[in-house]
Amino acid sequence: MSKDIITKSLVEKCLDVNGPFNFSHLEYASPIRFNIDKLQYVPEVGHIIISELSLLLEDLTSVGGVASGGDPWAMGLSTLHNIPWFSVKKDGNILGTIYGERVGVIE
Repeated sequence: MSKDIITKSLVEKCLDVNGPFNFSHLEYASPIRFNIDKLQYVPEVGHIIISELSLLLEDLTSVGGVASGGDPWAMGLSTLHNIPWFSVKKDGNILGTIYGERVGVIE
């Protein structure tokens, strides 16, 4: 299964732009748009690796850095009010959570 890798520099660039961070080109059941106002970037994280129906973070700064999260529509409609999310964890501590906004369904 192919993966799209969004680099730290791309995330930073998108944060500088006054507009949505759009992942609709990825292989999701429906497009996901990350609203800049709701997106919290964690500098400790290097790459954001996105695969079909899953969101994984790779911590490049230390061994043992992990992340959790995913697409609530895949987990259940009531989860987090249908907002895609993932939390950044390092050494067992949550450094931050990134929230997205679902914008539509691919027919």
